[in-house]
Amino acid sequence: MSDFFFNFQKITYIHGPKPPGCILCSIINHSDEVERLVVAEHRLFVVAVNLYPFNAGHSLIFPKRHITDIREMTAEEVSIHGEIRTVLMDCIEDLYHAQGFNIGFNNGRVSGASIEHIHEHIIPRFPSELGIADLLSGNRIMIEPPYTTCKRLTEAIRVHPQAHAINLTTY
Repeated sequence: MSDFFFNFQKITYIHGPKPPGCILCSIINHSDEVERLVVAEHRLFVVAVNLYPFNAGHSLIFPKRHITDIREMTAEEVSIHGEIRTVLMDCIEDLYHAQGFNIGFNNGRVSGASIEHIHEHIIPRFPSELGIADLLSGNRIMIEPPYTTCKRLTEAIRVHPQAHAINLTTY
């Protein structure tokens, strides 16, 4: 077993009951069957906190349109997505004093995507960390529950000047 990384917090998600259909579409549609840690919305995208974060501030950006490959994004979606990513990174950096980020998509099931609806992870990084393997191994102690992160990021985005310019709405 030492050859594999495992996030123990995610065991319930992996083996537990799941709502029918796509979990991200369920979040978009305000389903009561899923945790909805939404921080902000745009007419094309949702920004949410990861329920099983690798670090405080670990967030997701995903299109409201159900697509499974980043190459399916329209030019408008690519542009807006980039602007949302910038706002989110600014807010995470201000709140958590992140000094770096792991940013990326798992495009396709063999890449590690546990959810087929395409989504981008924004994971803040700090100098005291040893590396991404330490994050993935499940051995770190989380200093903030995802619900607290959701509240903090919502407030930060609410006052970020660029969020208003791109019509990013908070709750």
